[in-house]
Amino acid sequence: MEELDACGIAEVVAAMLSESHGLRTERTDAVVALSDLDLEIAVEEPEHGPGGAYVRLPLGVRYTAWEEGYAWDQAVGVRSADAHPLADALMSWVHNVLPVFIAIQQPDHPLAEAVFHQLGADGEGRPTELFAGPVAWRDFGGIDDEFVRAASERPPTLVVAERLMSDGQLPDRPVWLYSLCGHVPGQDEDTVEVTLNNNDVSGHFVDVGRHLPWGVGHGTVKSWALLVPAV
Repeated sequence: MEELDACGIAEVVAAMLSESHGLRTERTDAVVALSDLDLEIAVEEPEHGPGGAYVRLPLGVRYTAWEEGYAWDQAVGVRSADAHPLADALMSWVHNVLPVFIAIQQPDHPLAEAVFHQLGADGEGRPTELFAGPVAWRDFGGIDDEFVRAASERPPTLVVAERLMSDGQLPDRPVWLYSLCGHVPGQDEDTVEVTLNNNDVSGHFVDVGRHLPWGVGHGTVKSWALLVPAV
């Protein structure tokens, strides 16, 4: 799979979503259209780590009816005895990022079952829908059940979304966001990355993962969410 370029990976994405998840797909170069859902997926060239140990794969998704561009993610895949890095990256993205967008159009689709949906309001009282995707974590050692439970019940991305909803008026357009928090035992500060509509806003949310009971655990936790003005 190391030889696959963006177009080849897009072909794999189209086949995966069609054959394994029952979605009608049409591929044009490195873009896959999910015609029944008005979604498009864009693939950019992967970046392979030394010795093929890992891969970073830029994947974007957008609704064709929205004026905004793609919501981009750097899907990371790690080589293991069970999976190629590209397969790991694609499986993670399909099951943890794409479902957030599918849930808006087809909430009863199996991929959307793990998406948390809530109708609320922003700080100005305007109805707003929250779609929060499943939490993905990587355990490099020491992650225990208490951490998994805490990260699942209150992921840092949900903390960010709640603050955005309570602090004031949201824009009249969709807002997508994701957070990644990481911990290495012995280091003074945890890693916190927060991206809002493709912009790095980490400096405004440095504390969103402080409730996580890392203990001696070494790993990362990441999830996606969407805030959409309710019609």
